[in-house]
Amino acid sequence: MAARIMYVKPNCPYCAEARAAMRAEGVEFVGPEHTARNLMIRAVRGLPVGDPAFVNEYRELKRFWDATPYLEAALGEPFQRLVAE
Repeated sequence: MAARIMYVKPNCPYCAEARAAMRAEGVEFVGPEHTARNLMIRAVRGLPVGDPAFVNEYRELKRFWDATPYLEAALGEPFQRLVAE
């Protein structure tokens, strides 16, 4: 069976109905909180830009997934300098 991707919103009755229909068809549903994508898309409010702990975590995630997120290129040179090793 071909892969299906469904984007859902928390507490959305239409999303819940779609998930139930997928389960009835025997399609496995993996919630967004359990996907790798969400590890790379995180924000923390209230911390200074370039907080070393979060920059290091970002670098480790990139190494682990062997990936360069599109957002890194889209944010341009200032961000790339910030996360450069």
